[in-house]
Amino acid sequence: MAAIRLLISMSVIWAAPSLSGAQTWDPITQWSPATNTTAGRWEYGTSTVFGGPVTLFEQHAASASPAYDWWSHDAAFNGPVVGFNATGGTLTLTAPIDIVWPAEAVLVAPGGKGTTPRISFVRWIAPATGSYNITGHFSDLQAATTDMRILNNTAPIFSAAFASSAAHKGDAPFALTNVLVPAGAPIDFAVDSGGNDGNDVLGLVASIRPADVPEPSAAAVALFVACVARTSARPRRDRRRCPIRAGTPNREPRRTTAHPGR
Repeated sequence: MAAIRLLISMSVIWAAPSLSGAQTWDPITQWSPATNTTAGRWEYGTSTVFGGPVTLFEQHAASASPAYDWWSHDAAFNGPVVGFNATGGTLTLTAPIDIVWPAEAVLVAPGGKGTTPRISFVRWIAPATGSYNITGHFSDLQAATTDMRILNNTAPIFSAAFASSAAHKGDAPFALTNVLVPAGAPIDFAVDSGGNDGNDVLGLVASIRPADVPEPSAAAVALFVACVARTSARPRRDRRRCPIRAGTPNREPRRTTAHPGR
């Protein structure tokens, strides 16, 4: 009975990581036109420097046709701004250099020359302390010359740049694993104009999920169960010698013989 009870207990513990790992956060499916607060886990705002204090956008506005909406400081669709394509497909906004905006990306544009603050932020707030995997890409939706950063609680963990003035230069991918984030701390996706202060419109595709915790092998579980069964008739203190972590060798304690006079 002791072996069965402990096996059930260990099964519950080892199953927990896979349950928590099912949660995924991304700024498209969790976009909120109604609130720009930590309640939604995603925030949108600006700062004067990478890693500096972030001021959240106060104004939300929308276009009915074509359907897209955005957050900014003054309700104008100018940088700094973060926007959502609600058409369900690729949206082309006509300009001297067209903005080509796929539905799976949030639009992130910094402010132009003389704009303060000018760095645009998409911010995620960690719901619990843990290790997270962060994947996705920044993409050039127009003809961006920009600096991009991902910050973990203000510390940079990724940087990239679009340097040339060519249009629609492609993607800057990122794949960050086992990023330790304290509960309530931010992960910031930040964009600043790095060159000509025009045409700096980016798309952000991002996915955040808890890092997977490897489950124990079948051999490790069998070793543990066998050890519990073998020691169940011994005093309780001896049961602590059974390995409880996957891969831990199942060794018996060393037995020594006392020799008088030594």
